Amino acid sequence: MEIEKVYYIALDIKTRLKFEFMEFVRGDTLNKISFTITNNGQKVKLSDYAFKILLKRPDGQIVQSSPTVVVDKLVYSIGTTELEKCGLVIGTVEIYEGLDKITTKNFTYRVVNSFNVENMLDSETEYPINEITNYTHTQVVPAKIWTVHHTLNKKCSVIVVDSADNTVLGDITYIDMQTIEIKFQAEFSGKAYLN
Repeated sequence: MEIEKVYYIALDIKTRLKFEFMEFVRGDTLNKISFTITNNGQKVKLSDYAFKILLKRPDGQIVQSSPTVVVDKLVYSIGTTELEKCGLVIGTVEIYEGLDKITTKNFTYRVVNSFNVENMLDSETEYPINEITNYTHTQVVPAKIWTVHHTLNKKCSVIVVDSADNTVLGDITYIDMQTIEIKFQAEFSGKAYLN
């Protein structure tokens, strides 16, 4: 048994078309829209009519197709051409009796991109969970200038607190990717939190 994405639309010739939001993924196959067609609430004998579906893709290209009648439903199998461009697709169901067009009903659906698995990263390899991303420097001896050495290998954001846990502002100079110098207006001891 194949897995298909099927949306069901109740299309009444005399009333406004109501349907759920439809979304298809670009490049997917096995997508269908199944129409139940009625005339003022009464089922229509589909074999008495001809049907055409026109779709306007987001790039303006018009795609024409003929749906098939399956029992008492009109089934439209969406091809990959219809899902080639992402964005809003405007569809039209045209109903004919002989050469005469009886009515036209519009519907819409959205085409979205899927993830590109060719460029997928392995998170454990590329971004190890146990990588050190924070560092705490403890300044035991009160000083106006703190020199902080760390192994984070980046320009870190820094929060400094004194021994009473009050936030203190200072001038930060990045000496290199592993050394920071912080200058304060007065000597004090405390901690610098880096990340």
